[in-house]
Amino acid sequence: MLNKIKSHKSLIGLKCIGSFAITLTNLAVVPSAKAQLIPDRTLGAENSVVTPQGVRDLIEGGARRGSNLFHSFQ
Repeated sequence: MLNKIKSHKSLIGLKCIGSFAITLTNLAVVPSAKAQLIPDRTLGAENSVVTPQGVRDLIEGGARRGSNLFHSFQ
């Protein structure tokens, strides 16, 4: 009986290690996506202004309609 329990625990541990290894492999292989924020001119005088700040972009301006704020990008 003890051998069955030890064998079962070993199998669970092996499955956990295998799942972890597959997850790490997927994270290492999948390339990251990069995007450029380019405002278009569809909002007229209320265009958005994008200021790059390292790994983040500051988005200012935009068209306010009531309590909503709209931005438009290419």
